[in-house]
Amino acid sequence: MRRTPAEMKLMHSAMIKFDSPFGDLHAWSKKQFVIQNSESWPFSIANIRMGRDSTPQWNQGYRATSCPCISASFQHENGGDIVTLLFGQTPEQSLVEWNSLSEDGQIKQQEEITKYLKEPDTLDKFKQDCRDVGRTAVAIDDGLRFVQRGFFRLAEKYGKDFPLVGEVYVTKWNGFMARWKGDSGILWSSRNLASETAAALTDYGENLDLIADIKSTEDLKDAQAELKQYVQKHPIHIATKVADGFKDLANDIHDFSKDFTHYLEETKQNLTEDAEQFKSDINKLQTEINELNIKIHWATVALSVTMCMFLFAAAPAGFLAKYTIERNAKWDQLKKAQTNLTQTISKQKALAALEVDFEKLKPNIEDICQKLSIFAGIWAFATEQSTEINIALEAGTEVIASKKFKIKLALLVAQIKPLREGMREYATQIR
Repeated sequence: MRRTPAEMKLMHSAMIKFDSPFGDLHAWSKKQFVIQNSESWPFSIANIRMGRDSTPQWNQGYRATSCPCISASFQHENGGDIVTLLFGQTPEQSLVEWNSLSEDGQIKQQEEITKYLKEPDTLDKFKQDCRDVGRTAVAIDDGLRFVQRGFFRLAEKYGKDFPLVGEVYVTKWNGFMARWKGDSGILWSSRNLASETAAALTDYGENLDLIADIKSTEDLKDAQAELKQYVQKHPIHIATKVADGFKDLANDIHDFSKDFTHYLEETKQNLTEDAEQFKSDINKLQTEINELNIKIHWATVALSVTMCMFLFAAAPAGFLAKYTIERNAKWDQLKKAQTNLTQTISKQKALAALEVDFEKLKPNIEDICQKLSIFAGIWAFATEQSTEINIALEAGTEVIASKKFKIKLALLVAQIKPLREGMREYATQIR
C-alpha cells in the first residue's frame, strides 16, 4: 500500500529505557518521528529517522535501525496520515538522550511521562499494543509454518538433484519449529512468563507503596527486605532466558537464510565448473574420435590393398582392430560426458528455479526475524527496578525525601497498571 506524502509526521508512543543514578527505568514518552521514505508499506525501521521536534531535522536526528517496531496503526486527520507506532528504543540511544538532559530536565521529563501514563486512554492504548504483540507472536507461528511448507515443496521438487535441501535445511527448519512450539517452546514460555509477570507486578506495586510510606529507619529496613525477597522470588535469569530464546532463534533463522543462500551460490559455481569441464571433455573426445576415424579409414584402405594383392595383411588388420577399439572407448566416454553435461544443464535450470522459489520465502524469513526481536527485552522490568531501588535505598531515609527519587517512584507506580494489563492481554493471545 503506497502512502503519501513521502515524509509523514509520526506521533510516536515509544517505550524508552533511561539510565539514571537509580538504574534503568522503562517508561513511556511521546516522540516526534518522520518517515524519510514511505513509498511502500509496511516500511522497515531503517526508513524512520528521529527528529527533535515535529519538524524534520535530519542533521540532528539519528537512524533507529536496531529498534523493533512492535505495532502500527493509521488514522486520517486534516487531510494527512498520522501513524502511531509502538517502538522499542535501544539502551544506547536512550542513554545519549537521557544524559544530555540536566537533572531538572530529567525530572521534568519523568513528570510528563507520569502525566501521560495517567491519561484515561493510555491504558487502553497500551493494552491494545500488547494485544498486537501477542498477535505478532501468532503471526510468527504462521510464518514459520509457511516457510516449513515451502521447504517441504523445495525438497520434493529438487531433492533428487539437491538432496541437502531435504537432508539438511528441512531438518534445520523443523528444529526451529520445535524450539518455537510445544510446552517447553519459547512461545509458550513467553505466555507463562507474561502471566507470571502480571501477577508479580501486583506484589511489586505493594512494595512501591511500602517505599512511598517510609517514615522511619525501621520502615526502610522492612521495605528493603520486601524488595530483596521480591528479587529472590522473581529471579531475572528466568526473564533473560526467555528473551535470549527469542534473540537466539531470530539470529539462527537469519544465519539459516544466509547459509542456504551460500549453499545455492556454491552449488551454482560447482555446476558451472562441471559444465565447462564436460564441454571441454566433449570437444577433446570429438577431436580424438575424428583422428581415430581417419586412422581407421587408412587402415581399412591398407587392408583392402594387401588383400587384393594377396599380400600378408596381419599388420593392417591389427591396426584396424586397435583403432576401432580405441574409437569405441572414446565413443563411450563421449556419450557419458554428453549425458553428464545434459544432467548438469538440467541441474542448473533446477537450481535457477530453486533460487526463485527461495526468494519468495526470504521475505517471510526476514519478517520472522524482525518480529522475534520485539520480545528481546520486555520481561525483566520489575526485577531490575527492585534491585536498583534497593541499592538506592542503601543511602538511607534521606534519599526518599529527594524530589528526584519521589518523581521516579511516582513514575514507577504509574507504569504498573499498564504493564500488568498489557502482560495479561499478551498472554490471552497465545493459545
